[in-house]
Amino acid sequence: MASTCIPRIPQMVQTKTVQVFEFASEMGESEKKGAECNCALLFCQETLCFCGEDDSRQDRQVTENLDVNVTYRVNLSGGQQRLKEAILYAAERGQGMVHFGRTKLHKIIWRADFRSFYERHQPVTGRMYQKLEWGPALVEMVPVMQELRRSGCLQEERRVHGDKEEFRPIATVKAMLRLFSPEDIEFLDESLRHYWDMTGTETSDDSHGIAWKTRNLGDPIPYEASYFNDDSLPQKTLNRLAEIAKSHGLRSI
Repeated sequence: MASTCIPRIPQMVQTKTVQVFEFASEMGESEKKGAECNCALLFCQETLCFCGEDDSRQDRQVTENLDVNVTYRVNLSGGQQRLKEAILYAAERGQGMVHFGRTKLHKIIWRADFRSFYERHQPVTGRMYQKLEWGPALVEMVPVMQELRRSGCLQEERRVHGDKEEFRPIATVKAMLRLFSPEDIEFLDESLRHYWDMTGTETSDDSHGIAWKTRNLGDPIPYEASYFNDDSLPQKTLNRLAEIAKSHGLRSI
């Protein structure tokens, strides 16, 4: 069951050094319910930014506090081996898909990791992600895939679908599941089901949410980005947040 998101949203997140203020404590209970996981959306999705008069000082403060307030990697038992086994597990379970290439493999593990962090504050693999053109991607994915191919644990089969080609991952060995809890496997299975009927392009588009849009290409993506909700806030709530911001002596720029 998902936990309430508001207490776990860090006080500072980097959205081109925008400060996110936690105004939810001043909102009524009915407004809080509609604003869960959306505290940052007023500043990110709606492109509104509330800062103090000394913007340069605010920017420095956000930058200095960034690394202590967000999580880019979680050290879990097995380390990088967890990622290798997750790849092998997804490659084995995904063979029934019509479309299944590198892009979809990336997104299956990304969704499992970030949904798991959202639900229980712990990802499945714990590895670091970054923003690439086609969506969130594991920083280590390319070298890890190369290592799996060299070791003979993974093969790739080139397939053509119309004017698109894919490189389908095929596991030649069983994934070592002892590194994972039953909950870890549930998140991987949910992610496989979510993307099952999608093409690579559809899978990529599906991952281009607020967590991806608020980063620059090549930027790391913190796990706390899983708290961002891609649904727009009701206008009433946006107006209320704006009022609270102004009551704190902040201005809209």
